[in-house]
Amino acid sequence: MKRMILLASICLLAGSLLWAADPPLLINYQGVLRDAAGKPLSGTYDMAFSLYDAATSGNLLLTDTHAASGSGAVTVNGGLFNAALGSGALSPPTTPFLSVFANHTNVWLEVRIGSETLSPRVQVVSAA
Repeated sequence: MKRMILLASICLLAGSLLWAADPPLLINYQGVLRDAAGKPLSGTYDMAFSLYDAATSGNLLLTDTHAASGSGAVTVNGGLFNAALGSGALSPPTTPFLSVFANHTNVWLEVRIGSETLSPRVQVVSAA
């Protein structure tokens, strides 16, 4: 009986290791971009996505820049845009994107479009 319990435990452990997967290397971020009158914008825009350890002030952990002069500006169509965070130019470049989440319990996202910084920051949380 003890052998069967041990064998079942080993099988369950081995199965769980096979099902474990690495987390994705990028995070999808979607938004809506409108002008001051509320009209949806279209075009390409330089955007920077900065990760902080607090909702206000705090420490800058990493910036992911998507610019026409570098990794490519973000395309906006009818106000809607989609950006793959972690795929732009990272600063500091020696910090792996996902290490920010491994090393900090709370991470907040600040978005800058051109020279305008949007407010408030948004807490990054997981979703199913």
